[in-house]
Amino acid sequence: MLNIPRIFPITPDALLTKRLYISLIIFTRCLSGNDVFAQSSKGQPVPLFASDKPIRLVINGNITAIRNDRDKQSTYHPVQLEIENNEGALIKMPAKVKTRGHYRKISKFCENPPLLINLSKDASLKGTVMEGQNKLKLVVPCTTNELVIREYLLYKVYNLFTTNSLNVRLTRVILVDSLNRTPVDSITGFLLEPITQAATRNQMVPVDKNGLKPQYLPPSDFHLMAVFQYFAGNTDWSIQYRQNIELASHSVNTPPVPIPYDFDMSGLVGASYARPPEELNLSSVLQRRYRGYCLPSMDALEPVFKLFNEKRAEIEKIYRETTGLSDNYRKRALEYIEDFYRVINNPRKAEKEFTYPCLPEGTGNIVIKGLKED
Repeated sequence: MLNIPRIFPITPDALLTKRLYISLIIFTRCLSGNDVFAQSSKGQPVPLFASDKPIRLVINGNITAIRNDRDKQSTYHPVQLEIENNEGALIKMPAKVKTRGHYRKISKFCENPPLLINLSKDASLKGTVMEGQNKLKLVVPCTTNELVIREYLLYKVYNLFTTNSLNVRLTRVILVDSLNRTPVDSITGFLLEPITQAATRNQMVPVDKNGLKPQYLPPSDFHLMAVFQYFAGNTDWSIQYRQNIELASHSVNTPPVPIPYDFDMSGLVGASYARPPEELNLSSVLQRRYRGYCLPSMDALEPVFKLFNEKRAEIEKIYRETTGLSDNYRKRALEYIEDFYRVINNPRKAEKEFTYPCLPEGTGNIVIKGLKED
């Protein structure tokens, strides 16, 4: 008999969640002969994400065709990749790429849509920086290189708080037209750690299920993630639909933890095209809105506030010392961060902001469905 955690209260919603969780357990056991969790071994990131040193990535292919493939169901295009190893040696390998995403795939908003790189199974990757890789998300400038760096920094900030986060690797992306063999563009990007790898190094497996409510996740993990989203000024996420959230679980008997991604709609990134979800009735992404669930008291958030205060110097150092940021943005970002700390360190302000989900007339219970796409 399956042992479902007692964390699920016996309500109609809980029964639905319980059924979803049972389906997850059956699914993962069928995939792995009942040993899926035992096969995960905790360790360091794979070679690609074991260093913060920016690397050079050349994509040689029909760049015009790739950039113009903005259909909802985009297709793969063959390319030749050239990437630096951690030691600086260049490695060439066949691959294919396609555009991905939804909002950033729209040409009037973004010159360069984000890409999904699919490495050839025939490529010799052993002993290279790409060892262990198959499919990789590449984030490239929607409008400017600085926007990529701003979003990259939010991943690095969340890495400060928990290993239940996605690693990133900054890249200098050279786009080469295969027809005339000349560089078309040189842009800044970053590669995003796949959820399977993030789960494995934390002795977990991904949870591929919608319908779980935030209250069923481990409170400490959920509150940390939700306060971080408030810190970033990001409201474009939900647990129920896994909108810009991955889930991973330690075992069949434990609820999954949330792992956030995609921060380009946040106030701290400040993209010109960014808009908050209409349902939230916010005037700008710069307007913060806490989107956790209603809590009977602020006690549950105090450890998170304490942790943010402990990490403050490291966070501000990231924004002070990272190159590639304009002086104007650096100043605005530090002021935006300062405003966050003024809230969490003022009990009256904190209670007003973080009990918002309890207001019956507010938008705290709205679930963002989004348009999830690989």
